[in-house]
Amino acid sequence: MSKATGGGPVTIGYSLFFFAFLFGPLVIMVVTAFNSSSFPRITP
Repeated sequence: MSKATGGGPVTIGYSLFFFAFLFGPLVIMVVTAFNSSSFPRITP
């Protein structure tokens, strides 16, 4: 991808931030789903 088609560092950084924002809650819920405490939290 060249800069002419939108492959600059700002676009790459924005895409990484977007996917982190998208999958962040999913990762947190996967971590808390297998927690043994009665109230789900990240640290047991």
